[in-house]
Amino acid sequence: MHPESAVRRSDIFAIALLLAALIVAAYLRFKDLGVPSYWLDEILGDMLTTHHASTAPWWRWLTGLEHEHGPLYYLGQLAARAFGRGEFAGRLPAALFGLAAIPLVFLAARELVGWAAGVAAAIVLAASPLHVYYSREARPYALLMLLTAVMLIALLRARTGLAVAAAIAMLYTSAVAGPLLLAIAFTCFLRRMWLLGGIAGAATLLVPLLYRGEAAPVSSQFDEHVTSRIVRALTVSAYGNEGQAAVIAVLFLFAALGAVVLARRDARAAAIVGGMTVLPVVCALWSLEAIGHWFAIRYVSPALIGFVVLAGVGIAAVRLPWLAAIVAAGIAAATWSAARQEPFEKLDWRAVGATLERHVQPGDAIVTAEQWSEVCLRYYLRRLPPRVRLVTVNSVMLAEMFANAPQPAWFVTAGEPDAAPVRDWICRYPLLAASGREDFRLHYAPSLQHFVQHRAAGEDLRALAAALGENVTLHSGRDDELFRGDGWQGPEGAKGEEFRWATAKQASLLIPRLTPRNRRVVAHVLPFGYPSLPEQTMTLSVNGRSAGAVAVPFAWRDYAFDVPAALWREGLNTLTFTFGRVTVPATLPGTNGDPRPLAVMFESVSIVENGAAQPPPQVIDIRLASEALFRTRAAPPRKHAAAQLREAPVKALFARLGFDPEPAWRELHVEDAAAAIAFESACESDRAFLDRAFYVIAERNPNPGELADLLPRMQRGASRVEIAGRVLRSIDVRQKLTK
Repeated sequence: MHPESAVRRSDIFAIALLLAALIVAAYLRFKDLGVPSYWLDEILGDMLTTHHASTAPWWRWLTGLEHEHGPLYYLGQLAARAFGRGEFAGRLPAALFGLAAIPLVFLAARELVGWAAGVAAAIVLAASPLHVYYSREARPYALLMLLTAVMLIALLRARTGLAVAAAIAMLYTSAVAGPLLLAIAFTCFLRRMWLLGGIAGAATLLVPLLYRGEAAPVSSQFDEHVTSRIVRALTVSAYGNEGQAAVIAVLFLFAALGAVVLARRDARAAAIVGGMTVLPVVCALWSLEAIGHWFAIRYVSPALIGFVVLAGVGIAAVRLPWLAAIVAAGIAAATWSAARQEPFEKLDWRAVGATLERHVQPGDAIVTAEQWSEVCLRYYLRRLPPRVRLVTVNSVMLAEMFANAPQPAWFVTAGEPDAAPVRDWICRYPLLAASGREDFRLHYAPSLQHFVQHRAAGEDLRALAAALGENVTLHSGRDDELFRGDGWQGPEGAKGEEFRWATAKQASLLIPRLTPRNRRVVAHVLPFGYPSLPEQTMTLSVNGRSAGAVAVPFAWRDYAFDVPAALWREGLNTLTFTFGRVTVPATLPGTNGDPRPLAVMFESVSIVENGAAQPPPQVIDIRLASEALFRTRAAPPRKHAAAQLREAPVKALFARLGFDPEPAWRELHVEDAAAAIAFESACESDRAFLDRAFYVIAERNPNPGELADLLPRMQRGASRVEIAGRVLRSIDVRQKLTK
């Protein structure tokens, strides 16, 4: 074969493989780009674009717009608004920058050792979780990585003009470019590239001038796990999460091999690529340490470009171009899952805002415990009813004012690395939703009873009704407070033998039911009796329509009312007992002088469909059951194997966990839903969490053997998500849920 023909064919293959890598990269970067809601930094970027950058005088675009990010970032955000104001448009520049970096990495690696290295580097970068993640955020880090690739090519080719342009662009992108420019300067000086080093050094010195102003105070420094997080971030996880040790080892082995190959082939190129890989990390860590700032993976993300080029060169060292492409594709396949999932693992502030809008009523207050949650909520709360206030409080005294106000308060906390003073205090109020992402929690005051009876939406009541089951018995204890309306005294008597007095002409219960059906209501009661008093009578009405009347002689008896389906409705049903008389014992001679008005003493009330009445579970997780919050409350959703599960008990479990059972059955994996009980346990001790996990998941108490096993596990560091999974896999639970 003619050598020129062989070269042409290899170029065609290289271009075809590069195009394939670009298609994969485009899918990972653009698919559902606008689906995750913004998080705090993206929201702040959008707000600054609207209220600061778009109105800034022209000279501020030269001298700096604000203390963190630069004019090029805001220019990209403003340009993207030609496509709208949503999350897709805001993230579009980052996705385009991320896509553009791939052919540049291909060119850099190909220039070093050939097209096989270029293809391998392009494929690895296309599915790099770190690169995909920042290519899907409305922030400047994808642009910084693109400019790093441009600078790498400029240094390898000794193109002064291109290097100057890249350095200026970095300078005008973000303050994060400071350590990167310093690393580039050191790299150039090491290779005696004095002019290029001087340019990068001068740009480094300009960073403090361009990004002057006061940054937000920081409260924590990076920890001893930084090195391992960086290693994992460059290879298998944008978050620096553990996993896939083999992939980490393979990629670092290939990068080391690439460095050796380059050192033998071209010491200058090896120093440039190696310096652009190692020094951005070193300079970033040194800078963070110098200013006492906390560490985040984004600060070292530009190092990914040099690392991928080295890995591509190492992969190409196998000497078989096609094998190099296959190896790179295998690495990409191993990182695919993280690249696809991690950008979606964000708290859905959009859903939180929409759910609050659905539940709040005029006069309510939404109270945030810190600025983080206030900023995010204010951005997504766009259709609040009138007279609903969104306020931030930084002291318990102010929080108590809202909690004790006549109107309800919704307490929200999220995001801050250190606990705000209000964050722990709001644990005294019932939790309605929580997430492991951003440590989000939503609490409600004054009580869970008030929420169910006055603020719950249809899906919340469906979940509660399904958790209660077809047959419900209220035993007059404190667990039944949730369903008590007006006209009741508090519980009396020993535990398990409680009773309550009806102390008004009418006493009501509010019971959620799923569907209108024929039901029987059975009340076990004893009237207040006195020889001169006439016989007591009791009438039951359901949702304002009479279901019958009975005489109630002085004796403990069951009184049954057959209530036809026409009187019931889906949702909250009001059962009202009306009594013929109410008497104050103190007005009668020879009594104990009780000053309360007394009508009838209730031991239990049952609502029965078929079979014997049964009590509800001891603990039910009453939560905001909005389908929009599934992704917030549960682990990242996966479809369950419905063919292996029994539908009725699984739906009942979803309901006990506080999920609307019908959509949960279609959308949630059982283990992901069960993880909600762990995410929503921040206010509980280990033992309280364990008890509730067994109550809700297994419908029983933990036995001594389970306590002896699981409590020490938690003390040794096992996560509560892991413990919830173990409860779910208990033999009796598996037998109940699986076919």
